[in-house]
Amino acid sequence: LAFLVTELLSLGWGFAAALQGAAAGAVFIASTISASVVTVVGLLGWAGVPLSGLTAMSSLMAVGYATEFAVHITHHFIANGASTARERVDAAMSSLFVPTLLAFLSSLIGILLLCASRFGFVLSYVFPPLIICVCITYLYGVYTLPVMLQALHAIVPRPPSSATTETAQVPLPTPGQSPKNSPVPETAAASDSDPAPSAASDGESEAGGAALTDQTTNRI
Repeated sequence: LAFLVTELLSLGWGFAAALQGAAAGAVFIASTISASVVTVVGLLGWAGVPLSGLTAMSSLMAVGYATEFAVHITHHFIANGASTARERVDAAMSSLFVPTLLAFLSSLIGILLLCASRFGFVLSYVFPPLIICVCITYLYGVYTLPVMLQALHAIVPRPPSSATTETAQVPLPTPGQSPKNSPVPETAAASDSDPAPSAASDGESEAGGAALTDQTTNRI
């Protein structure tokens, strides 16, 4: 419910599209949390950890850890406007993989320090639930959830702004200026680039006129 309300307020889409995206994201998050809790409880039973209040506490912590990883990844996937599901997953994980990894490592290091304890109670009832909880929720949130988002992307709408295709616009020249790439007429280019032939033809005509005048004078 909190994710639904937050997405409706933060996405800025139309109500129908935002509601569909928030509902789809909530389903993905709830699925990740459920899978994490069931796996943690199952592994605790397989490891022989007796059921106790600490076992129940680890299940509750699995909900918190799974929510922390799943909410951020799902929100970034929904809000991203890439054209394909793979590009949306890549964009979400490229910005969130390092932060989630650092969060996992910081929690893991803090739990591993419990191995230095000399109390058998801590090593038997506290350490196994915590280490299983942190590892399972990280695997489900960072590796399984992106695969689910990419496989079931059809139920997650794209942002309305990315659905419309942008047409390329050619900039028009300002009044009084010609376009930079406008073709130059061949006659004008020839007259500007090669003025020598006209000068040569003028010189030849003058020389011919002088020769004709000399011939006329000689005859007279």
